[in-house]
Amino acid sequence: MSNILVVGKDVEKLEHAKKQLAQFFDEEYYRTLCSGLGPDEDAREHFIFYGLAESRNPSRDINLQLIEAAIPEFISMPLEQKLNVLGGLVSSSLTIGNWEKIFRGDMFPTNSYLSQHSDLDDQGPTFNPFVHWLLHGLDEGRSWFASQTDKRILLIDGIGNASSIYRVTNKAEAFRLLSIQCDVVSYSQLADCIDKLHEYSDIVLFRTPISDASIEIIRRARALGKTTYFDVDDLVFCKDTLAAGEIDGVNALDSLQRVQYSLDVSRYRYCAELCDRMIVSTEALALEARKFHADVHVIHNSASSEYVRRAALEWFRRATTSAPKNEVVYLSGSNTHDRDFSSALDGVLSALANNPKLRLRVVGPLHLPDLSPELEDRVVRTELVPYGEYYEALPKMLEAALCTIAPLDIESRFCQGKSALKFFEPALLGVPTCASPTPPFQALIENGVNGFLAEKSDEWSSCIEKLTDHGKNEEISAQARKTAIKECSIYSLLEEIKSTFVEGHKPADKITNGKYLNWVVPSPIPAESGGHNTILNLCFATSKLGIRNRLFLTGENSYRVIEDSVKVIRDKFPYQVFEEVLPIDKIDALDPLSPLILTHNSTHFCHPLIEKHLKKIYLVQDFEPMFSPYSYEYVRAISTYRNDMDYVTIGKWLPSMLKDHCGLKEDTRIFSTNFWIDRQYYKPSCKFEERKKCTIAFLARPSMPRRFYDLAIAALCIVKKEMPDLKIISFGEPSSNLEHSLFEYENVGVLSKADLAELYAESTIGLCFSTTNPSLITYEMLACGLPVIDLDLNDAAERHGGYPAILAPADPESLATIVKSTLQSDSVRRSASLNGVKFTDAFNTIEHEMDNAAQFIADLYPLVCADAIHVR
Repeated sequence: MSNILVVGKDVEKLEHAKKQLAQFFDEEYYRTLCSGLGPDEDAREHFIFYGLAESRNPSRDINLQLIEAAIPEFISMPLEQKLNVLGGLVSSSLTIGNWEKIFRGDMFPTNSYLSQHSDLDDQGPTFNPFVHWLLHGLDEGRSWFASQTDKRILLIDGIGNASSIYRVTNKAEAFRLLSIQCDVVSYSQLADCIDKLHEYSDIVLFRTPISDASIEIIRRARALGKTTYFDVDDLVFCKDTLAAGEIDGVNALDSLQRVQYSLDVSRYRYCAELCDRMIVSTEALALEARKFHADVHVIHNSASSEYVRRAALEWFRRATTSAPKNEVVYLSGSNTHDRDFSSALDGVLSALANNPKLRLRVVGPLHLPDLSPELEDRVVRTELVPYGEYYEALPKMLEAALCTIAPLDIESRFCQGKSALKFFEPALLGVPTCASPTPPFQALIENGVNGFLAEKSDEWSSCIEKLTDHGKNEEISAQARKTAIKECSIYSLLEEIKSTFVEGHKPADKITNGKYLNWVVPSPIPAESGGHNTILNLCFATSKLGIRNRLFLTGENSYRVIEDSVKVIRDKFPYQVFEEVLPIDKIDALDPLSPLILTHNSTHFCHPLIEKHLKKIYLVQDFEPMFSPYSYEYVRAISTYRNDMDYVTIGKWLPSMLKDHCGLKEDTRIFSTNFWIDRQYYKPSCKFEERKKCTIAFLARPSMPRRFYDLAIAALCIVKKEMPDLKIISFGEPSSNLEHSLFEYENVGVLSKADLAELYAESTIGLCFSTTNPSLITYEMLACGLPVIDLDLNDAAERHGGYPAILAPADPESLATIVKSTLQSDSVRRSASLNGVKFTDAFNTIEHEMDNAAQFIADLYPLVCADAIHVR
């Protein structure tokens, strides 16, 4: 107290100290702390002589215990310096009252905090619950809110690196502050959690790749009615960023590493698609995620309580020092930021050249071009510390920081999705940032107010130059601190956590395996497969009714095959058709009462447990025994048509075939769709006279025996010899599959709908053999007004329901005669064209037919499809 005694003897110094104190002293409050202080005694003098030594607070906003904990040397400072520190705190955002307001948006929840911790009762008038929590409760793990016993979170850390601090550790702390139980496990412990899932309400998988264990976690969670979340903080779920070369770090990898990275992206994407919800760290990532996932939430990265506290104490300490601030600091973090830094390089070097006092401190690896010796001497290199030591080392790295810089490649979607860590971590220490104008930085930085946004070289040099002004730097630093505390601390995270997991949370429907439709489909799923397209459209129709669908792919299914199949589905339909896409070996976990939809004769034999399922629907698109000669394959295909299943058939011919040739009973439940036409493409688009002369559109499918390819080739040889000017355009398979040189032809391969419609509009006749169940291709030709020649086999006219095609005997000479006569007769072709258009006018759309079939399925299993919206 020697310095105070000196003041007491010096009236001038005492009056000066009282004037300093007047800036922040609350006399009414202070007197409540000093019951023995008489009304005539000077409260400010009492504080100067006694209150400071006894740690009595001069106002509600200043807590001396907190300051002494932050600045141990405060106790021994001269009085004038002490009062300068206290006065500086009052003008800042880091007074106790402002902290409380900023952290919670209103006030620290004092009543809730005290009601949970009875040992804090009767602590006296100077007791501040918030300060207690900040100095003691945080370390003791004291929560803010009452326990929510119905919530328990399993948080899975799939990567275990620096990102885990923000997405796992900090999120777990937020759950704890909300009194929500949370258990954190690493990816290596995943399998150990499978049998404990019933203990949790929600399962969060942070950057967890797809694997047998993660698939099983998600499957079990669904069966138990738990909600699964895929959490991610980088754009590591979009493979098109690789093709575009948008990630500088990936561009530097060798070919083997790039393949591995691509595989990792696929595994993340697949896991994300299987989860009920996605959580991302920025709005930019949410935009990308919503391209394939329907339920995406944003929970931003934030600073932990411990870092906020440490940064505040560090800032308090800095308030008492006058260390020079002459370093522009770049926190590289890894060896993948050369392209990012290049956008600011010229501006930073210009700022260094214009101000010889400035230095550039590079933390972590970064390649710089050759510099002049004078500039080279002003580049300071600091090795990157392990991420577990980063927060402890960061204040030291920024000890002399004028500002930090955060340049990014703004053309890269990967960079646009990165969070603003490089703004809020320095800001909490009182260091402003100049950053590239990516969406996350734009959301936090008001240019020239709490930081700077820079894109061009002169903008980078200009913002650094402005921050060399001490007053401007202090002003922007204070505003940056306020923004960081308000928007980027763990306390701002609480509201996002509550809205995602508590207030707006709708738990997964308590639907067991038996309440899914489980589709068993041959893989892979090609983009242009007609049969697969029908399957997907029917599944889409059931999903529109509210039915939940799961897809099992047969065959050897690598993750790549599954991912490619999922992409085909995503490209065709606007939202999630299948909630899960799994390899067939995962079907062994299904309840035998869980209904299966089998989609091909091979799907009956793809897994031994298929036979044990008691509820099966067979989607029959053709009479598949006819695909094989009389053989084991034929007999096996016949054996799949049994009376213990329900049926959906495409077309009206199949039910009679199943009953007449396979012994299905009359009361077997069978729903038959009609065929359909996509009139967006298949419609008359030219007059009869405008069609090309002597041009045949020939469906050439040698891989399908039922298309009678060899017969068509033999007949066309005859026709071509007699009509050398005839143009034959084949389609349906690549040229490598068409191994003949018997006549000149043009093969156009597999065409899109638009290109097929154009081919049908320009050709003279269509040659397409539909010898089993009617082919959509013949109907689409007819709808375009193209005369069709087909084979007169298996009651073709009856099979096709009054088929207006020109029918020919199945031998080369007779077929060739019909082709020639049709090409040579305008009247025959005109009549066939008009009849074809009239015939197909009665066809509906595929959506109409599939909606009817989906309703049949929903009516079959009212308990299975309990959530379906019945329209009949």
